[in-house]
Amino acid sequence: MFNTHKLLMNKSLFVSFFLSLLTLCATAEEVNTQKVGLFVFRAPKFPVELYVQNVEGYTKVRIGGASTTKPNLMINPDGVLRFYGEPVLNEEGLPIYPLVGRVKANKSWREAFVVLTGVKKDDKTQFTGTSFPLSNQDFPPGSIKFANLSNNKIQGLVGSAKTVIGARELKTIRFKDPVGESIPIAFRYLIESEDKWYRMISTRWAVPEKGRTLFFAFQDPKNGTMLSKSIPIRR
Repeated sequence: MFNTHKLLMNKSLFVSFFLSLLTLCATAEEVNTQKVGLFVFRAPKFPVELYVQNVEGYTKVRIGGASTTKPNLMINPDGVLRFYGEPVLNEEGLPIYPLVGRVKANKSWREAFVVLTGVKKDDKTQFTGTSFPLSNQDFPPGSIKFANLSNNKIQGLVGSAKTVIGARELKTIRFKDPVGESIPIAFRYLIESEDKWYRMISTRWAVPEKGRTLFFAFQDPKNGTMLSKSIPIRR
């Protein structure tokens, strides 16, 4: 009787363990992840060190102010990417990662890119940002992703292509000129209160074949003039 009872107990424990294992596997499969490239547009201090969460735990990411990161695998269960600060230990001696930023990102995107801005608040830096997909359809190789981070309308000339970028708009600009050709790149911005256009940038670029370039337009907080910055996307 005892042996039969023990056998039934062992069988019950095995079944419970097996079901738990199946549940864990199913849960792991349900976790939505994305490859995410990062760039910090503005922060009180560089380099910026953040932690991102993936299915195996937390990974430290170091971000300078002049380059983007390679894609990092991140959990995105609900359309929001979360960023964490340096861990602190709780009473049990376990690390707790404080949340320092959230950015909305469609969880159906296979690969995304996030532009972060850090602001000092109560001696802590909090991050906000914007995201966009990095698919070949949304951001094809050899194109520019123009991020207008200002409230000003922008008009531009990219070789033979004319474009208009609205305030706070993200727009993909595809080159229409032959690869390798040196073309004019020129942008101007509108100050609505003055009903006047001002020059922002005028230069020349060689039309790229494959690379992706992130182009920022932003307002200088000191004097209100518009500035620009271009960063190659790392893959």
